[in-house]
Amino acid sequence: MATTAAFAMSVTRHLAQDLRSAYDAGALTEEDIAALVSTFSGELATSEPNSNGAAVAAGPPDIAPDAAALPVEAGVNGTTTPPAPAPVATSVAAAAPPSDAAAPPVPLPASPAPLPTSPPSATGSPTVTAHVTRSTKTVGSSSVSGIQTNEECVEAFTKLKKRKDSKFLVFYIDSKLGQVCLEHKGSPDAPFEAFQEQLPEAEPRYLVYDFAYTNADGCIFDKLLFILWSPDASPIKKKMMYASTKDYFKTCLDGIQLEMQVTDYDEIEYEAIESRVRDTLTRK
Repeated sequence: MATTAAFAMSVTRHLAQDLRSAYDAGALTEEDIAALVSTFSGELATSEPNSNGAAVAAGPPDIAPDAAALPVEAGVNGTTTPPAPAPVATSVAAAAPPSDAAAPPVPLPASPAPLPTSPPSATGSPTVTAHVTRSTKTVGSSSVSGIQTNEECVEAFTKLKKRKDSKFLVFYIDSKLGQVCLEHKGSPDAPFEAFQEQLPEAEPRYLVYDFAYTNADGCIFDKLLFILWSPDASPIKKKMMYASTKDYFKTCLDGIQLEMQVTDYDEIEYEAIESRVRDTLTRK
């Protein structure tokens, strides 16, 4: 019992100090303190036997502020009244929401837009797709004009040669990157007309076409053609750039079987190319 009473006295002492500080700061009035003391006394009341063995209530001591220690003011007829409590100070803690209040949801950062899984179609037809360059890595050295080959060009050519995953490839020189880059890919079943549609009227291009030729005996031959498309309407500087880079770029594409250079649409008709391919065959 002595231990319980000592604990109650210690708690009461600390509570009395806190209440006194709150009263001095103007956060509590005398009425507030009286109500708190009454509630606290009821909760911590204990019973201890007296010297006669009878149980008596042993509550905490009075923790109301000492009236003699509180400042007073002279009132009417000489009476004294305690000063009006100071206004309650506004603090950050008082303005804060209760701890059990639901916190506003924190907006999550927007997810970055995913990269396209396939490049957009160049002509609206599923047989031709425009390539989106994702890498700036190069292969080999560089041409005499300082142009290098983007690695995606070699990867696309190797797939065409070994897997037949495309019918033709279109390459261009990106002057900002200083690289030959892949521009378009034709699907394995792309018609020859789709290939012709990718040739700009006034811009040079490098082309690779997987040409299938059937001879008089019914044998099918595949020829990988490398074509420099350099129309007369192209700017002179660009024609010179493509011409000086051609031999270098062709060495990056291992497996080219026939090279052509054309300047007009008539030279790139199916019959004209077929004639060139037939001239290279021994079994016509």
